[in-house]
Amino acid sequence: MSRRRWWVAVPTGILLVVLLAVLGVSALRPAGPGDLAGTGRPAPDFVLPKLDGTGTLRLADLRGRPVVLNFWASWCAECRDEFSLLREAWPRYRQRDFVFVAVAFQDTVASAAEFMRQENPEWPAVLDGNSRAALSFGVRGIPQTYFVDRAGRIDHVQRGTLTRQSLSAHLNELDRGQSG
Repeated sequence: MSRRRWWVAVPTGILLVVLLAVLGVSALRPAGPGDLAGTGRPAPDFVLPKLDGTGTLRLADLRGRPVVLNFWASWCAECRDEFSLLREAWPRYRQRDFVFVAVAFQDTVASAAEFMRQENPEWPAVLDGNSRAALSFGVRGIPQTYFVDRAGRIDHVQRGTLTRQSLSAHLNELDRGQSG
């Protein structure tokens, strides 16, 4: 290789490696306020089958009510723990017109439906069988919970397990945002 080609090839190669590294890191970062399903953005609509077999649920039909979307799977121990926290919060927030939606993600119909039969929640559970809803929201792992305001905008994203304190704080913040 001639010296001239070397002076062009090496900087070009370095620039390409740096560009690929930046693109790779940005693809792995968590979704944030500027991302499609980050806070302040409209929640992506979906139509998913209910696990109890009674039809489908369309997110847009819940507009006007605060919505808690909890992405989970029956095989996820943390998701099972979170379920008890949601059950505990449900009576209080149901009275405030909240809707909780359990979105089974990367699970089988049989396993997810059996878990729901055992737990018998008073809120709908749906199956995201092809993961399209999860992908449109930017779900990268479970559990992951989205708090959606009455206008259909994402108020908060909780990546990882909710605690009693974090769930209460996010629900109260969403509730306060509705009263003004």
